[in-house]
Amino acid sequence: MATINQAAVKQDLYDAVNGEWLKTAVIPDDHSSTGVFMDLVDAIEKKLMHDFDAMAAGTVTPTILS
Repeated sequence: MATINQAAVKQDLYDAVNGEWLKTAVIPDDHSSTGVFMDLVDAIEKKLMHDFDAMAAGTVTPTILS
C-alpha cells in the first residue's frame, strides 16, 4: 500500500489520494470512465452481440426460460 503524504492531504485530499493513479490511468476514447465495472459492461456487451449475431445467422436458437 502506498504511503500518503499527510501534508499533501491537508493541501489537496483528492490529489493526495488519487494523484498517482491519475498519472498512469488510461481511459479509453469510447468510455467516460474505467475500472472493473466498465470491464464487466464491455464483456457483457461483447457476449450479447456475439449471441445476437449467432441468432441472426440461424446458428443458435433462442432459449425461452419458464
